[in-house]
Amino acid sequence: MLWGTLLVTALVVVRQVLAFVDNARLTAQLRQLSGELEGRVQRRTAELNRANAALRELTDDLERKVRERTAELEASQARLAHQAQHDVLTGLPNRALFQDRLERGIATAVRERRKVAVLFIDLDGFKAVNDTLGHAAGDELLREVAARLQDSVRRNDTVARLGGDEFTVMLLGIHSAQDAALVAAKILDRLRQPIPLDGAQAHVTGSIGVSLYPDDGADALDLQRFADLAMYRAKQGGKNNVTFYAPEMNAAGTARSSMEVGLRGALERGELQVVYQPLHDLSGQVRGAEALLRWHSAALGHVSPATFIPVAEDTGLIIPIGTYVLNEACRQLAAWREAGRPIERMSVNVSPAQFVRDDFVDVVRRALQSWRLQGRDLELELTERMIIRDVEGVSRRMAELRAMGVRLSIDDFGTGNSALNYLMTLPVTTLKVDRTFVQALEDSPGAYRIVQAIVALGHALGLDVVAEGVETPAQLLQVRDLGVERTQGFLLGRPGPPRN
Repeated sequence: MLWGTLLVTALVVVRQVLAFVDNARLTAQLRQLSGELEGRVQRRTAELNRANAALRELTDDLERKVRERTAELEASQARLAHQAQHDVLTGLPNRALFQDRLERGIATAVRERRKVAVLFIDLDGFKAVNDTLGHAAGDELLREVAARLQDSVRRNDTVARLGGDEFTVMLLGIHSAQDAALVAAKILDRLRQPIPLDGAQAHVTGSIGVSLYPDDGADALDLQRFADLAMYRAKQGGKNNVTFYAPEMNAAGTARSSMEVGLRGALERGELQVVYQPLHDLSGQVRGAEALLRWHSAALGHVSPATFIPVAEDTGLIIPIGTYVLNEACRQLAAWREAGRPIERMSVNVSPAQFVRDDFVDVVRRALQSWRLQGRDLELELTERMIIRDVEGVSRRMAELRAMGVRLSIDDFGTGNSALNYLMTLPVTTLKVDRTFVQALEDSPGAYRIVQAIVALGHALGLDVVAEGVETPAQLLQVRDLGVERTQGFLLGRPGPPRN
């Protein structure tokens, strides 16, 4: 029993020792696994922290980009909204915004029992600047004009650009037409001042039409239309002036619109006709002819050239019409030559809008070539105002035409702003004494001396002199006595269709 007890005790002890050893081994393994797990947790936590930091950075960047993009969109929308209501070149309000402000201004005037004035301004001479100095200079001029207009009015007034060289001004809270007249006069004075452009100086003026609320109308559209009509009357009155709207202008404006509509298709419908007035030498022989345009409208009847030519120039229709007249005149001269008539040359009036075009010399050259004519067979008649407005550009085209042999005449000499220096420098060949001087010869000694001086001046410069508007035998004797080379007028021949 003792040995058995000892054996059992020994076995128990051995078993306890083995269990202790096994527990120690398991505990060591558990600590090792715990350490490894803790390391993994720490590494994973670090990875998650880095991921969270990157996510926060991406989120912040995204939020920043969203804010920037939102600001860009808002700025873009603001720009688009501004552009929708403002002129891109000058930054002034455009037609739509001006209309809105005018309607608001009228509503305010109703409450305050005051007047509103609308000024419609069209620049005189702007096209010449564009044609001679280039469109960049023209744009700079428009910006300067916009600044001068804004400087001429109060802060609560509105200056707008409608397009091209047309501007409008709304004057708020005025008491009388005199207030508008003072502002318009101030604008004209500012516009007359030279505008420096790339080393050159441009000169423009303005024609201003004025309408008043409530005197002329209570509607914004009517006020603008009436101011526009008054502006056209200002242009017809010699430009560089101010004209207030009068009710009779409305009928004239309607007639002008009807004329413009009719004129647009007149060439295609065959309503335009070229007639010819003979030019006689001192012996009374026909040596040349002047091509003159006539319009017989199916709707309007016979329309005076003095009426429809300005409309053609304002609308740009003078370009195709002028080309037609030039070609028709050359065709007729060729027909007369073929029929054996001794017509030395054909005279054709040229509009300033035609002459300033870059292709005008080519148009003349093609017309001559089409009918096998020489340059000396053609004489182009220019006005003094056109020459003085752009002496440099006119001189360049004149030189090209003279190189072709084309003769150049100054029409209605003495009625414009005559400048003797251009007669010495420009390749002019002929002076045409205006009919007002010729028709006054019998009644005014001063007219005789003026014509005498013009003839002497022309001959001193080696130019031919033509007397226009000869209607009586006494006038014919006087101009022949003064030594003009050719005469023209109803006495010797009225304008009429060609006779071969």
